[in-house]
Amino acid sequence: MEHDVIAKFVEQRRSRTFGQEPTLGVKPATWNLHAQDPKRAVTWYDEGADIVWLCAVTNHDYKEVVRRSKSGMLWPTAADRADVELFKADRQRIPLEVAGLRDALVLRESAEAKPGTCQRATLAGEVDVSVVVLPLTAGSLSPADYYAVVHHPRKKTRPIDDDIDDVVSALLFFEADDEELTFPLTAPPELGPLRQGADHVLWWQRP
Repeated sequence: MEHDVIAKFVEQRRSRTFGQEPTLGVKPATWNLHAQDPKRAVTWYDEGADIVWLCAVTNHDYKEVVRRSKSGMLWPTAADRADVELFKADRQRIPLEVAGLRDALVLRESAEAKPGTCQRATLAGEVDVSVVVLPLTAGSLSPADYYAVVHHPRKKTRPIDDDIDDVVSALLFFEADDEELTFPLTAPPELGPLRQGADHVLWWQRP
């Protein structure tokens, strides 16, 4: 049951820091998160640290949430924040090509499962990438055009020695030879408008 709460938390707060239903009686604003009955959770977006915290899980008992809020037990402690800093430090020691591998595989699988539809993910929690697969033959992914857009972060959260575009292309298009990859200046409309100078396009035609 607890795993369901965590799964819902990751699913719903990965792309949206705020929920749709605020928790009544709690300030600063927290948001209700519905998991498998009777489990309910409460999340809080810490804007200063840019972190969404999972603050409480109850059996649909929001009065308990309010009680914890008033007693100061709902919010992250100094120890919790210290754990986050340790996690960040550990993650910075892991190369992006390792830390982002699982995210890249899931992103590519999602794009292949829905050809013609843009899929977006954050690799290793720091590099945003969009992918679309455009089959050249109806009903088949071979051959197909694979486009990716690397949305370069405005602020780097860790030192990266290798070029981000090269790392992302290697993660997503691992079967491709270097000469098969190109870096066009435009992208298909499915990937939406590009930010000039910040969004870099990758293209590979899968044989």
